[in-house]
Amino acid sequence: MSYKYTNIDPTLNRGLYMYCKFERISFLHSYEDSRNLAIKKAYEKLNKNIITYVEENCLNGLKDKMEYDEILESYKNVINTKINSLKKKVNKNSHNKLVFSLDSIHKKSDLKSKESINTLNFIIKSYEIKKELHLLNENLDLDKKLYKDYLESYHFMFSLVLIKATLNRINQYKCFNTLLKLNDLMIYRMHHSLLFNPIFIFYSLVLENKIYNVIKKEKIGN
Repeated sequence: MSYKYTNIDPTLNRGLYMYCKFERISFLHSYEDSRNLAIKKAYEKLNKNIITYVEENCLNGLKDKMEYDEILESYKNVINTKINSLKKKVNKNSHNKLVFSLDSIHKKSDLKSKESINTLNFIIKSYEIKKELHLLNENLDLDKKLYKDYLESYHFMFSLVLIKATLNRINQYKCFNTLLKLNDLMIYRMHHSLLFNPIFIFYSLVLENKIYNVIKKEKIGN
């Protein structure tokens, strides 16, 4: 069987994940093959693009199996650099509640507080309804490429938050489930040349893969 969830745009097919047929271990094998291919493709795209010396060292470190904390720190740094740059070009008044919620929870070191969990649940619910995050007010006069790059960067900020929550076992399976769907969406966009930041999907998939292997070992062994 093939893993279909990266071949269909979930924003246009919101029932994609409903009533899925139970495929047992063959589903996991198709998922693993799909993710390995996506990681390889993301890395190939990075090698074709111009990346900084720091990013190149980070990528080499990832291949050498860096620890979670090191990868998370590198991922956070590239996210922050990109979003801080984009924010200078976007009027703050164009942001909706989701942007402020993401900014807030992204900066928190402790995600276990009641406030943080409520914020996280609000963002997850918003994503699950439309299978993407709508972050800017409608009728915004903004360059199309900048608009899409801004939205994509915030989606990967959300990915980072979900990864941190999963690692800290905060609604672990709920957060990991949403992370899988988010990465499915971004892989679909990468396959259709709609992705602006291959380094983000690379980090997100490497971390997802590490978490998946731990969960798999806990639940079904080697």
